[in-house]
Amino acid sequence: MPGMGSFRHVELLRRRARRFLSYAEEALGLGDYDLACFYADQAAQLAVKACLLRLTGHMPRVHGLRELLGAMSRHLSGLGREDLAGRVSAFAREHRAGLSRLEEAYVAGRYLAREFEREEAEECVRLARELLALVEELEGAAFGQGGG
Repeated sequence: MPGMGSFRHVELLRRRARRFLSYAEEALGLGDYDLACFYADQAAQLAVKACLLRLTGHMPRVHGLRELLGAMSRHLSGLGREDLAGRVSAFAREHRAGLSRLEEAYVAGRYLAREFEREEAEECVRLARELLALVEELEGAAFGQGGG
């Protein structure tokens, strides 16, 4: 389990994740679909990384959501929480295409001439919202309290 410094880091990452989600929703409302997708990806990444930091005391230096969710599932399984690990794996399978789109937004926001459409941005923001809720619920179940 992480020490006090790590706990503060977890809280910081959670706050940033929530702010990025708020920015994603605002960008979506303004019709800035590229930034909505990029911010949604950042929100999702930070939420998962905060949970992994809380679970393991370490934060992975990867950016792919599917890889991060795989790590989360493995760590939960290692803690004997097969029920929670299964929920993470099921979420990743069910939302494979959307997670890929979020990952694409991370790269496209920096390097590509890719532009996102409104429907894609709506999906990215919705998926990030669902993932933040799932992470909070999983933390609550893993630690016997609310995640936020």
